[in-house]
Amino acid sequence: RVYKGLPQGAVLSPILYALYTNQITKNMDERVQIVQFADDIAIYVQGGDRFENKINLEVAVHRVAKNLAVLNLNLAPQKTKLVEFSRSGYCDNNLYINVKKCRVYNDRGARFLGIWLDNKLRFEKHVSDIRGRVNKANNIMKYISGISKGVEVNTALMLYKSMVRSVLDYGLYIYSPNIKSLQLNLERTQFLGIRTALGYRNSTPNNVIIAESKVVLLRERALTLAKNFCSKIYKYGESSIRISLDNLKNKEMWAKYRNPLYNKSVLCEAWECVRRYSDRLGCSKESFEIWNMDYSMITNRIDID
Repeated sequence: RVYKGLPQGAVLSPILYALYTNQITKNMDERVQIVQFADDIAIYVQGGDRFENKINLEVAVHRVAKNLAVLNLNLAPQKTKLVEFSRSGYCDNNLYINVKKCRVYNDRGARFLGIWLDNKLRFEKHVSDIRGRVNKANNIMKYISGISKGVEVNTALMLYKSMVRSVLDYGLYIYSPNIKSLQLNLERTQFLGIRTALGYRNSTPNNVIIAESKVVLLRERALTLAKNFCSKIYKYGESSIRISLDNLKNKEMWAKYRNPLYNKSVLCEAWECVRRYSDRLGCSKESFEIWNMDYSMITNRIDID
């Protein structure tokens, strides 16, 4: 029985929590942006003045804490992280913000929604974390393959996709690195899982492994997943997300213009591709067509042209 709060894992818990905390971002400054998923909240500001950024961020955090207190909810300073993102990756250890009379000092990275965000957005720590999680799944596959003469090929690939590739796929088009060394490190993670699943030796060439397993490279898979996401956002997503993706595309185009050797992100490439073939997707809509139909039509009969 639950006397206070919401039951963990219940179907209605996310919706009820979203309705209950709908006003926690009320009266926020326009210079402050907020990203929220359930009880995970990220507050960020952009600007060239570090002191002004700190003040704006501190005021926003205090306002969120005040709005939460009205709902009898508390903000946990011990779970709060402060990260200053920059191209250089410089971490000022003396920088801090006050959260409920506690000092939260600047850190080199933070984990948000399962993805490690380092202060240079190179995702080195996240790739290393992925490598460790894949090694654990790989050991389980080794045990399963070793209890008999081996596992049938299709079964082995199914195990690989469910235990190894599922770990790699989560947020792949977000953290997919542009640096060659990190790309190779990530690809080797996939090669390790395929070698275990199919019983190949370490000396087997990578192109043979990819051809025999019929599995694409992670960079190509990340681009495919990103195109699926961007297509859904272009057709049925919120206009604010489309504007954010347009801003990302424009900024990376300018970065490419200033530095021809600059490698665009996977998400930017996918959004450019979706924009290029937008006539095939049709005009953007605010919701799926099925939500605009009558209940009787959905449950009994759907009219077809």
